[in-house]
Amino acid sequence: MALRINQEIITREGFTVASGTIVKFATIFPKDGTELHCNMDFYKDQAAYDNGDSKYYPSELPALGYVEELDGAAYSALTPTQVHVYLRDYLELTYTAGTIDIVQ
Repeated sequence: MALRINQEIITREGFTVASGTIVKFATIFPKDGTELHCNMDFYKDQAAYDNGDSKYYPSELPALGYVEELDGAAYSALTPTQVHVYLRDYLELTYTAGTIDIVQ
């Protein structure tokens, strides 16, 4: 699974990436606590990911890491889809135009 950002993005280097950016991420669950950590990788599109092309860094993001503090019940109920929803909601706050889809 991944996220697809349906809006144009500007990279840190000033390049423009068309709608269709794919966000792949690694999820980390620390041994102690109830935090959800996601380390994000951004690709121009699905073909770029499939071909092993370079990742890029969107200028809108202060960091490529995301942390969500959850209560015990929410942490216990986490599913892969729910992790995608938390990250999608965070990115939709960052990218105020367009939509972000969860894709296979």
